Formats: sequence, C-alpha cells, structure tokens
Amino acid sequence: MNDTGGSTNEQVARDIALHPTVGNAELTKRQIEFLDQQAELQRSQLEQLDIEKQKLREEIDTLRSQQKHLSVQDEVLHVQKHQLAAHERHLHIEHTRERLHILIQLAICLAVSAVVILFGGMAWSAWKSQTVSITEFSIPPEMESQGLTGQVVAAGLVDELKRCRKLRAPRLSSAA
Repeated sequence: MNDTGGSTNEQVARDIALHPTVGNAELTKRQIEFLDQQAELQRSQLEQLDIEKQKLREEIDTLRSQQKHLSVQDEVLHVQKHQLAAHERHLHIEHTRERLHILIQLAICLAVSAVVILFGGMAWSAWKSQTVSITEFSIPPEMESQGLTGQVVAAGLVDELKRCRKLRAPRLSSAA
C-alpha cells in the first residue's frame, strides 16, 4: 500500500485473487486495466528478452568465429615455428659449409705457397750454388776394355771442372 490510501499493483493482484469480481464493475475495470498492464509489461519483457537472446547469439557466434580464427592462427604459428626451425638448420649447415670452404681454400693456398717456396728455395739454392754434382757415367763397352769405368770418367770430369774454375777465378776477381 502507498501513503495516499490508493491501491498498488500488489493490492489489485490481491483483490483479484481474494474477491470475486462479479457485480463490482469498478473492481472489474481495475482488474482488466491491471491485467492489460501486466500483459503489456510481459510483452515488453519478452521483447527485451528476445533482444538480449539475439545479442547473446551474436556474441556466441562472434566468440566461435574468434575461436576458429585463433585456431587457424595457432596452426599457422605451428607451421611457421617448424619452418623457422628448418630454416635455422639450413642456415647452420650453410654457415658450416662456408667455413669448411674457406678452410679448404686456405689449406690449398698454404699448400701451393709451400710448394712455391720450396721450389723457389731449391731454384735459388741451385742458382747460387757453385757445386756440381756428377754421378757415375755409363760407359760403352769399348771404353771399359781400355780400363775406363764410369767412376774414373766422372772423377776426370770433376778434376777438369776444378781446373777450369781455378783459371776463371782470377779473371772474375780482377773484373770486380
């Protein structure tokens, strides 16, 4: 009840429930108005519920769409992760291959340099050397029958070269 003595919706609902409306036109009119208000309120609430229901369906659809999108993104990330791992392995192999290539080239350069230095040293030594190496000769059988052997001929040649050098040495020192 309100303070003005008028009836509230609760009071009208109680009156409908407790008092028969037969013969009381005012009460019947009030009951009909009340029931119309209740029906209108119920329709309004049902419309609101339908609107809320539609919004919830849309939110559910949106969430499902987002879930599918996230699932696809997760699969893409999984594939990219494996691709990156494979690419990293490939880069590591390429890096190792490049290092080995450089080492092989360096080893070849060192070997070639060593051979060049060795042959250059040998050539320099031979050019600066004033020694002559004479090995034993093969002698035809006619010379062997005269008592000349390969050793004897080689020794004779060495003696002749020494004599030539001694003769030439004073000319070189006077020219300098």
